Amino acid sequence: MQKVYAIEIDPVKIEHAKKNCQLYGVDNVEFICGDALDPEIIHKLPELDVVFSDPARPPKEERRLISSITPSIEDMINAYSSRTKGFAFEVPPQLTPERIPFDCEMEYLSLNGKINRLILYLNHLKKCNRSAITLPSEDSLCGIGTGEIPESEIMKKFAYEPEPSVVKADLLPELAEK
Repeated sequence: MQKVYAIEIDPVKIEHAKKNCQLYGVDNVEFICGDALDPEIIHKLPELDVVFSDPARPPKEERRLISSITPSIEDMINAYSSRTKGFAFEVPPQLTPERIPFDCEMEYLSLNGKINRLILYLNHLKKCNRSAITLPSEDSLCGIGTGEIPESEIMKKFAYEPEPSVVKADLLPELAEK
């Protein structure tokens, strides 16, 4: 069985996560209370398949910025690059692609017709430039995200409002093809 190492600085959040694991019958998580960037904590970890980070962000910002999240993506990559090559980061979905300075896949997720998440996949986890997933249907698209939609006689026959994740990921051409 694979093991998950959950590092969280807030002990209250650790207790909530433990209760959620119990509730859902998950027993392969080792909880570590501390700073994810603490060299002592990192040194104790084995080689990892993936580091997934859901960094803190300010509760309110006039304009969401990648530089506002903590710990920063750069700091996490620098701290864990000796332990893994696979990185994934949850960032505010209001970030536009031009404000994301990484060579990564930007996966937009919509839940019940509303944009819900943006995950950045780096290195070997990147499968395309942009992707969109809709829940609960689990439909997905992966593409380059050019935004240029070829005119199609077939599309003219339908009135359709695409999922927000597809629009945000700029994957309307891929949707038109599908």
